[in-house]
Amino acid sequence: MNNIRFIARDTHGVIDYMGAAVLLTIPLIANFQATSVLAFWLSVGAGMGLLTYSLLTDYALSLRGVISLRLHLLFDAVASVVFLIAPFVFGFDGLVKLSCCSMGFPRPRICDDLTQPNSQVDQNNTQSQPFQRQEPVPETRSTPLKDENPL
Repeated sequence: MNNIRFIARDTHGVIDYMGAAVLLTIPLIANFQATSVLAFWLSVGAGMGLLTYSLLTDYALSLRGVISLRLHLLFDAVASVVFLIAPFVFGFDGLVKLSCCSMGFPRPRICDDLTQPNSQVDQNNTQSQPFQRQEPVPETRSTPLKDENPL
C-alpha cells in the first residue's frame, strides 16, 4: 500500500494554493483575533509560508523551481505537526481549536503520502488515474529453465 501514490504534482500544487487561501482567510472571517491573537498570526503566517514555498517548489504551478518536492513535503509535515499540537500547547478552544486540528490532520496522510514525487505521470505528461493500483512488472529470465525431469 505504501507504493500507491495517485496525487500528481500539479494537483498537489492546486491543493497548496487552496490551503494557503484558507489559512489566510479563515482567521479573518472567523475573527480569530477576538479569541487568540496567537492563533490569528499562526494561521496567517502558515498561509504566507505555504504560499511562499509553493511558489518556489519544483512543479508546474510555481514561479521558480528552487525547492524540491521532497523538501516541500517536509515543510508540509512540520506545519501539520505544529497545527496539531498548537491548540493543546496554547490552550485554543472552540472554532480556533477545530480549525487548527483540521488544518493539521489531513495534510501528512492524505496529501503528502499520496503525492507522486517522481511519478511517471509527471514524466510522461499524462493524467493520473485515481485509485489505480500499479501492477508489478513480471521478471524475465536471462537463462532458460533446466528440465527438471531427466527422462
